[in-house]
Parts: sequence; structure tokens; C-alpha cells
Amino acid sequence: MSLAQTAPAVARSLRRGPAVGHALVLIAGAALVGIGGVLGVARAYDRSVLGVASGAVWTVLLPGVLALLLAGWRPALSLAVSAGAGMVAVARILSDLDLLTSANTTIRPELFYELTDRAQPFSSAPGASVVVVGDVVMLAAGVLAARRLGNGLAFRSAPIFDAGPIEPEADGSGAELLADALESADSVRAADFDQFDGTGGAPQRNKWLIFAGFVGVLGILIASLGLPYEGGYLANRYLPPEIGLLGIAAALAAALVGTVAVLAGAVLPRQVAFALLGGVAIGAAVPFLTAVAVRATSAPVRLNPTVGLGLLSAVVLAAAGLLARPRPVQDDDDEPSPRSLRTLDIVGALLTLLVAAAGFAAWRSPQLSFNGGVVPTPVSRGDLSAPQAAPFLVAAVIPLIGGLLWLVPVLRRSGRAIASVGWVGMIFAVTQSLYILGQLVNSASVPNAGFAAPRWTAGPGLWLGVVGIALGVAVLAVSSAASRQAVDSSAVVVDDDTLATARARGAWVASAMTVVTVLALVLPVYRSIQSTSATALVGYQVNSWGVLALAAGVIAAGWMAARATSVSGAIAFALAGAALMAVRLVIPASVRAQDGFGVQAGLVAGYVAVAVFVLGAAALALLTLRIRMIDPAAVARRGRIQPSGKKSAPPKPGGRPAAGRQRR
Repeated sequence: MSLAQTAPAVARSLRRGPAVGHALVLIAGAALVGIGGVLGVARAYDRSVLGVASGAVWTVLLPGVLALLLAGWRPALSLAVSAGAGMVAVARILSDLDLLTSANTTIRPELFYELTDRAQPFSSAPGASVVVVGDVVMLAAGVLAARRLGNGLAFRSAPIFDAGPIEPEADGSGAELLADALESADSVRAADFDQFDGTGGAPQRNKWLIFAGFVGVLGILIASLGLPYEGGYLANRYLPPEIGLLGIAAALAAALVGTVAVLAGAVLPRQVAFALLGGVAIGAAVPFLTAVAVRATSAPVRLNPTVGLGLLSAVVLAAAGLLARPRPVQDDDDEPSPRSLRTLDIVGALLTLLVAAAGFAAWRSPQLSFNGGVVPTPVSRGDLSAPQAAPFLVAAVIPLIGGLLWLVPVLRRSGRAIASVGWVGMIFAVTQSLYILGQLVNSASVPNAGFAAPRWTAGPGLWLGVVGIALGVAVLAVSSAASRQAVDSSAVVVDDDTLATARARGAWVASAMTVVTVLALVLPVYRSIQSTSATALVGYQVNSWGVLALAAGVIAAGWMAARATSVSGAIAFALAGAALMAVRLVIPASVRAQDGFGVQAGLVAGYVAVAVFVLGAAALALLTLRIRMIDPAAVARRGRIQPSGKKSAPPKPGGRPAAGRQRR
């Protein structure tokens, strides 16, 4: 394929027709959401008419309309907007599931709100299913648009494929063929596609765009974790309004989509990056824009200051795309600069230490709030309301160690490994406190004549834990980028044969780690008359979700250790998995004080799993030592490979064979 043939192929992949089609699918999904709101998503208990903030639900059409307008001007930008706004719909799916599973706690005045005191409890209406289907359609539009955009931008440098095969000489050695291939590849000039302002080769990430984008994503996450409304009809409800578990999951999903978009936008041309981040921003800002539209109607509710934070953060996220370079730039020899790698290491280490700081602060702060204040001393001695502080302490120690190691140049590889998975322990700690909070809220909902219903809400410690999780997602992104950049900047080449052998044997070690992890997490650690520790088989309870997240982190650490190419990486990942397993084995003192308390088989199985991970670290370290590393520069200096492409000198009698034949 020649250059003249490649450019039209790229242009055809981003023509107006597909861009218009994806925008129309996005609009169709948004229209289904609006139609579901018109049909009605909830029914009142007393069969009374429910109020609706007229017209506010149709703000969901804004991303699709914007993508449709751009389709006639710049198809690539339209696809980027559709991809960004559509992918954020995964957060809408999670939040709108409340309409089907828990309509009584849903706070969506653009869809319904009560007009009488006896309207609760609500039940779901057929329109709720239509709303969820519309969200799924928008997500499908985003996925398809992202795929189309990726195919259009992932063009190849055609002259490389036009180069004919190298004809070896009859007496040519492996070193000669390698040198000829390298010389032929160096002589090829990468094509420049003006349509996308791109250049060939591997682009360098824009650290300023990443920083500004992460600030916007973090602001959107914090705003999404709060309620956009307060007062009005909400003040008359028996139970205090809360965001709920699915709302927290939706906020984290939106933050994850935003993080991926920021990392992708950092290597895209400025216009495409701005359109992609703008699509994510407007998609994430729809709930806040809807809240503004609700306030503009006669709905009896006030806006929470978090709405302003969400809109401002969306603007910051979109504006971060303007920090992208007009075209992706490259360092000399297409290698990442050491300065950019050091910057990523410093930023990642600081973020990891912030995760640890959030964990320690959550450990020292109350996880629950009673009637808007601290938990009274007589109540705090109860079984359900005692703060779950111990898991936060253990969960904070792991990222603390990872962050400190990351700051030391000779240990930063180990620090990256520990930091990338160490924050998962925070999820387990947060979900345990959320489970206790749910139990207290349910118990407070039982009518008790003569007593005012207590209000149990999340305390500062629980919110600090959520902030730690959000920072942990950012740590994972930065550590992945830093690890990839470190590999790209290294001149050392791994021998394929020894690597394959080490990974094949390491897979057996990782499989053993996986088996003991699953067995340990399906067994309870303790049992008492009041409660039993969460396991991976409990079901849909929130504390079981924490165990599943812990299982994912531990198993991922084991397999990453098995695939590591350095001794430090293998040991660090395996020990991080052992430390994560230990988070569940810490039993709070308040639980030990419960009646009928006793340890179960899960505690012993957990200690066995920790021991297996420690032994696995030693075994994987020995396997990693067998991986042979090749330094091409050192080989060239010894005369085994001639970089100029000339023939290698024949081996002397009794000497070593040529380098190309020495590789096993």
C-alpha cells in the first residue's frame, strides 16, 4: 500500500455519513430517556399524581445535538464528541438502575417528585425501563464512535510496507540480516498526514494536559458524590436523602471514563483531544445542567453548591484538551525523555502518598455521623455503629510504602508495582463501613412511637476513604504510563526464549496464588451472634463487593508478578498481593467484643494465602533471574553486530559463534 492509497483510506473512515449516524444513535438514546420520563418512572403509594420539573429531562439531548452539528463540519471531531459523551453513559446506567431497584430513595425531580405526604414508598413504572434502555443505546453509540475514531486515526506509515524483502547472501549470518533490516528501517521516512496534524512514530504524552485533565476529573468525582439538591420537598421526607451505593458506583465509573479519556487525549492532536475531552465533559455535566434546569422550573427544591463545582470541573476538563500540542511531538530517536519519566514518577509517588494520607485520616476520623454530628459515646459502643477503623489503617500502610519506594530512584520499579495495586485495600475498608451505615439506616427506618427517627449519614472518615479510592484510580493510570514509558526508554532487549520459559513456569505459581486466594475469600474470617464477616459469596451486599474488589486486586498482583521481567517487580507485586490479603484478616476490636464471637476457617486460609504469596515471591524472583537481557549497544561494541550493515567478521577458530546464532 502506497502513501497515496493510505490517505484516502483514512479519509473514507472518517467521512460525514458515519459521523452523522453515530450522532443520531446518541440522540435516539437520549430521546428514549426523555420518553421514559414522559411515560412515568415511578408510582406513588397513595396513587396520587407526581410532580415533574417540566422539560428538564431533555437536557440529555445536548451531547447528541452538539455531535450532529459537528458532523457536517468536522466528522472526526463529531466522532470524538460522540465517543466521549457516549462512554460516560455507563455512569448513567448505574445511577438509573435505582429507578428499577430502589425508586423510593431516588432523587430525580426532572423525572418525578412527591406532592403529598403519603406518596412514599414509590414503586417503579414502565418508563424506568425505557430510561435504562436509552442509557444503553447511548453507551453503544459511544463505543461504536470510539471504534470508528480509533480506526481512522490508527493509520500506518505505508512506505515501510513498500520496502521489499531483504535478500540474504548465501553466506550471510544472522547478524548481517539483522543489521540490514535495521538499516532499511532507518531509511524509511514516516508519512505526515496533514488532515490530523499527526506524525509517524510514537507520540509523547503531554504532562500538562494530564495534570489539568485529572484536576477536572477529580472535581467531577467529588461533585458527583454529593446530592445536587437540598431543601424543599426533600426536607419533608422521613429518611434523609442520600446518594446510595449505585450513585457512588456511577461517580467512580464517570471518573474512570474521564481518566482514560485524559490519557488518550494526551497523545492526540489538539482539535481531536479537545473534542474528546469536551464530549466527556458535557456528558458528565448533564446531571448538573439538569439540576440548573430543574431549579429554573417550579420544582420545590434548592441547588446544592456541588452543582457549581461539577460545572466548573467539566469546563476545566474540556479546556484541558486545548493544552494538547497542534501535532504529536517526538523526542530524538522516538524515545521518551528522561525528564518526562521523572515527572511521572514524582507525580505518581505524590499521589500515592496522598492515598496513604487519606487512609490514615479516615482511620482517625469517624466513619459515621449521627444526626449531623459525632456518634454519641453510649451508641458508639454498640455492635453496628462502631467505626471500622482498623481496615483503613492497614489499607493506608500499603500505599505509604509504595509511595516512599517510588521516590527512591533505585527502588522506583518496586514502588510503581506496589502503588498500582496497593490502593485496592481502601475499597474493602470503605465498603465495610458502607455496609454498617446501610444497616443503621434500615434500623432507623422502623417507626418508633414517641421517639424521633435518628439520622445516620456518612462521616468524614468514610468520605476520606472515597477520596482515597479516587486518588488510587489516578495512581493506577500514572503508574501504568510511567511503567510503559520506562520500558520504551530502556535500551535493553529481553531474550524471547528465556522470557517464554520463565512466564510459562510463572503461570503455575500465579495459578496456585489464584486458587488459594479464591478459597480464602469464600470462607468467613469470623462469626458472632450479631454478624458474620463478608465473603465473596454473600451476594449483592456492599461488603461482599469489597471482598470481590480485594480478590481482583490480589489476583491481579499475582499474575503481574508472574509476568514481571525484573526481580524487584516480581517481588513487589507478590508482596503487595500478600499485604492486600492481610487487610481482610484484621478484625476490629468492636467486632471481637460481640457476643458469641469466634474465628472461622477463613482466618487460617487467609494466613495460608499470605504465606503462599510470600513463597511465590521468592519462586518468581528465581524464575526472573533466568531471563536473559541483551544490550544491543554492548553487543555492537563487542563486534557481534555491525550497526552500519556491513558483514560481521567471521568467528575465529575456537572462538564464540556469531550473535545471531547465539540466541536461544
